[in-house]
Amino acid sequence: PREGRRHHEEALAIFGALADRAGQAATLDLLGISSLLGGDLLASAAYYGQAVPLFRALDDRQGLASCLAPFALRGVNYMTSTLVSAPASGPTCIRQGEEAVALARQLGWRSGEAFNLMYLSLSLGPAGEYARGLEAAAESRRIASEIEHHVSLDGACFALGALYLDLLAPEAAHAQTAQALDLAQQIGSLFLIRSATAYHAQSCTALGDFSRATAVLDAAFGSETPMETLSQRLVWCARAELELACGYPAAALELIESLIATAANRAPGTVIPRLWYLQAQALQALGRRADAVSLLQAAQAAAAAQASPAWCWRIDGALAHLYQAQGRRDESAAAGATAQRQIEALAAQVPESDLRAQFVRRALALLPVLPAPTPRQAAKQAFGGLTEREREVAILIAQGKTNREIAATLVLSQRTVQVHITNLLAKLDLTSRTQVAVWAVETGLAGPTKI
Repeated sequence: PREGRRHHEEALAIFGALADRAGQAATLDLLGISSLLGGDLLASAAYYGQAVPLFRALDDRQGLASCLAPFALRGVNYMTSTLVSAPASGPTCIRQGEEAVALARQLGWRSGEAFNLMYLSLSLGPAGEYARGLEAAAESRRIASEIEHHVSLDGACFALGALYLDLLAPEAAHAQTAQALDLAQQIGSLFLIRSATAYHAQSCTALGDFSRATAVLDAAFGSETPMETLSQRLVWCARAELELACGYPAAALELIESLIATAANRAPGTVIPRLWYLQAQALQALGRRADAVSLLQAAQAAAAAQASPAWCWRIDGALAHLYQAQGRRDESAAAGATAQRQIEALAAQVPESDLRAQFVRRALALLPVLPAPTPRQAAKQAFGGLTEREREVAILIAQGKTNREIAATLVLSQRTVQVHITNLLAKLDLTSRTQVAVWAVETGLAGPTKI
């Protein structure tokens, strides 16, 4: 695709010199897809950003439908999870994907409708819109089967496989990705073969069939293959996940760090959530917990900014495990509770009851189980996270004691009492002693008193 991009750039210059706007629009579309396949999502977005308004101005609805769907992939989606994302909101990208489908339907362009539905499903899943994602992929498959459009059929099977993997249903994913790989081999497209290989290997890994996952990946390419194109990077990422699952974190870490280093447009501060998550998993297995926590915190911020709840709950769950291993009980409980809320919210988007129940069961099983809190920990949790000494100070404030009287009662210096008061005000998000007194009475920490 990178060699193809150079030829398209030459063609664009020729069409520009001829003032041929139709030729420019078509070539920008080709530049967008070649850049996407080449692993440069920012360049792809830039080209499509020029093609879309040009097709609109030309009133070329088929051209517009053709480029809107892949343009929508600049946001979070299954295909580009190893690339640096272009700045774009998830809802905007989904709306553009929906417009691409609507245009294809208006034109009666059935192969375009099937292809655009497949593209749309790839973005709906990571956004947590599973019902719509599954519906779009299934409809894409139905149309592609009806008109015998094998490329769209392959894409629909791939999309369904990716959705099922996201929903922790590797059994269903295995069947879809196996068909996608078989179709890709019949078509002879190296891009389709490698993309299907990556997700089929993932399904085998998730099922614990490591020997089959290894065989599938070995058939795709060898160790000399670079990490440049979109499909190459997907396969290498699947290889890293297999190494992790097999208990070889050092080998996985080497692959992940190489994927990060070779990502197009990688700049300081740029985060690719999937790669950061995997890197943290490898570091945790190697005993480097503090480094793993830092990576997951960065990944969490990026996933939240990209509006990707499918990654957010996984990252929060991993953080919960790490905090627990570090003895940070409260933070582990908070991260686990956040992950559980996200899982429950995502489950509401799963249409089939059996699939929904299975997703919840398997997702919750990935979260740590915290031991029952000690009486001291339970008291701290019940009263705003205040320590035992801070609770004593709060009770005395509720009794109307001055700092001098509190210090005398607790045998502390007035300076230490003031430090405790400052800390408890911050923890409770209060600003005055009166508010502390009211809070102490309302929570039952202090008995009824005149305030």
